[in-house]
Amino acid sequence: MTPRLAILATHPVQYFVPVFRGLATCPEWDARVFLGCLHGVDASSLDPDFGLRFAWDCDLLSGYAHTPLTRSPLAALSGWRGALAAPGACLRLLRWKPDAVLIFAYSPAFITVVSLLLALRGVPILLRADTSDEAFDRSPWKERLRDALLKLYYARCSRFYPIGTDSLRHYLRLGVPRERLETVLYAVDTSVIQPDPPDRILPPPPPSAPLRLGYVGKFTPVKDPLILAEALRRLDPALRDRLRLEAAGDGPLLGDCRQAIEALLPGRSQFHGFLNQSALPAFYRGVDLLILPSIRGEVWGLVVNEALSLGARVLVSDRVGCRHDLVTDSGAGWVFHAGDPASLADALREALASWPWPRAPRPVPEPRALVDAVRRYRQAEPPAPRERRSSERP
Repeated sequence: MTPRLAILATHPVQYFVPVFRGLATCPEWDARVFLGCLHGVDASSLDPDFGLRFAWDCDLLSGYAHTPLTRSPLAALSGWRGALAAPGACLRLLRWKPDAVLIFAYSPAFITVVSLLLALRGVPILLRADTSDEAFDRSPWKERLRDALLKLYYARCSRFYPIGTDSLRHYLRLGVPRERLETVLYAVDTSVIQPDPPDRILPPPPPSAPLRLGYVGKFTPVKDPLILAEALRRLDPALRDRLRLEAAGDGPLLGDCRQAIEALLPGRSQFHGFLNQSALPAFYRGVDLLILPSIRGEVWGLVVNEALSLGARVLVSDRVGCRHDLVTDSGAGWVFHAGDPASLADALREALASWPWPRAPRPVPEPRALVDAVRRYRQAEPPAPRERRSSERP
């Protein structure tokens, strides 16, 4: 009898869906995805940072077996409401009798409680989480409390898939044995973004061509979009004249950012608002240098994957997790000090000094890598399938 792999996630995150589909085709497992909710599937989904209701315009539910565990909105999976919903969801998942569970993230509370209950029942937990020691600033006592709780949680997990260098360092610092770790870099849905082929190298534009800056993301304080205007203000007018900006996204800081940028780049900036997945490839092809200035919370930065795969270079803050794996020493771009407009201005000067440059797509991680890693776990540690009746259904 084929062992069963349950996959637990808060909702069908567009970047996880290729992994769901890949695992569904693996002969080693009978896989089923259990979703806390269906956020992003229809237009009733509310994103508090974007401040709008939306649905992703890509297919999120086909190609894999799935079971929604609640009818709640995404926000209800956090805090006490999520914790209260977890026991019933866990029982429903256990009725499927999984031989292992792959978990995407250890939070919110709904996921935390479900995964701990599964571990207490002896189900092996495979953890794929956005872990980092650099993405957030914490007080010493909060850091010690977090470390203590995570050590207890990690002790219940059988296998870990760090998303990158920073994630790997986090697990090692907290005592996870090296042999239980397999780094698999974060990947985007290449069926939507459709990276340019590696040999699609375009010659540099004319020296008179402007350097087209790009910003993609939420206009919120943690993303720090206003630093773009502060850095531009530090450039000589002659250098600013060589720049234009394309921005995509929404959020509470959009109006302030637009006003400040338009004053510094008159007639040379465009704010597109929220762009859905299918519109992003054309956006990236219209920029030369993507800027991701986040000051906290950016454990990876998937927009960097997307931009690099379509030939743009990147300029990221030193709080963006993927800088270790995709940017530093790769020739793909520059890193500046988060929250420091002078440092960002210096990086822009350096970029302008080397502009124009050829447009060449960079190799980026593939979703299949995580699928292959989970297959290796199955081959190395084959579970004994639990007895179940052929009539059982999730």
